[in-house]
Amino acid sequence: MLALLSTFTLAAIAYGSSNTNYNGPSNAHCVRTTYNIALPTYSTLPFNSSLAPGLDPSTAAMTELTAQYVTNPGNFSQAYLSGSNSSTGAAYDISGVLCIPKAGDKHNGTVQLLVHGLGFDSSYWDWGFQPENYSYVMRAAAEGYTTFRYDRLGTGESEHPFDGYHEVQSLTDVQIMISILTLLHQGGIGGKAYSSVLGVGHSYGSTQLTAASVVVPNLLSALVLTGFSANATSFGRAIASMAFSRADEGQPDRFTGLPGSYIIPGLPQSNQINFLYYPFYDPDVAPYSYANVEPITQGVVFSLAAISGSRSNFTGPVHLVTGDRDWIFCGSQCGVKPDGNHTILELTDIVFPKSSNFTVYSPENTGHGLNLHLSAPDTYTNILNWLGALST
Repeated sequence: MLALLSTFTLAAIAYGSSNTNYNGPSNAHCVRTTYNIALPTYSTLPFNSSLAPGLDPSTAAMTELTAQYVTNPGNFSQAYLSGSNSSTGAAYDISGVLCIPKAGDKHNGTVQLLVHGLGFDSSYWDWGFQPENYSYVMRAAAEGYTTFRYDRLGTGESEHPFDGYHEVQSLTDVQIMISILTLLHQGGIGGKAYSSVLGVGHSYGSTQLTAASVVVPNLLSALVLTGFSANATSFGRAIASMAFSRADEGQPDRFTGLPGSYIIPGLPQSNQINFLYYPFYDPDVAPYSYANVEPITQGVVFSLAAISGSRSNFTGPVHLVTGDRDWIFCGSQCGVKPDGNHTILELTDIVFPKSSNFTVYSPENTGHGLNLHLSAPDTYTNILNWLGALST
């Protein structure tokens, strides 16, 4: 497969975020920049020739691949993975927004790295829709925090490689994050070297931060993991309930030209089931969210297990923030106590056995997409109070 990769011309497609005219809230100086992130040699999952570079599956073929993965992951691995992990090196254009509070940075030397999940780009952290209620960046700036959010590979203003199997997968995303963490510490983003990076993730972004904390725990000072737990029992039905369609067919006005490996939730109802808990959100949030959905690649979905499950070496504080009705990570029952004493969220401390302080907050009547719910302002208050207490 390495020979195949070396001879294939890796095409990249440029796609703009649906929110290109909005870079940040009124209380922060925000600058969007595209960074060419050069990755060292790293490992990716070795999908075989059945998922060859350049494969452009039909909707029916894409759906069948998803069904095979969900119903029998073991058989899927036997059918589509070959040999050991492939080592590769690459460089990708990643777009990010650095926001510095207009009233002054009250936490000199500290930056919050905001990492979004699947189905979004980094505007998840700074929605143009009622930012006074839903923009975490605005609330963080009000508390004097500098933030850096970036669009994951294949989303928003970042590069969209044509190969959505071998290139755009979870292992690549983690390596990009590690490179960004390094740049933040070295002054490669915004011209300032930050001594403390606070990782704030949502869902898949939390999974990436956890994976990075296994490899480079020294690059992170604290972790806030939202929309996350160590429980994966609902993952299969969550993927199935997405009812994925090809992105270029589901929203052709935005994604024409993307191959069939780029997928989106097939219906507004799919988005609601997985991200929202009815009726505890503004009625305008659901259509806005679906109209601005961002693509996922099947390569990311099929490689999630490769970055999950390892216990972290991270010794710093960890704050887990997951809605009590999170469908993906709790089956909408986050208060359940599997061992009779501890909730699903409390048991997630098993992932961080060396953490100096593991805490949990679970906002009520809140689904997986915390930033989309009426509880978002209270959630932001909790997170920022927790972070603020670290420096006192």
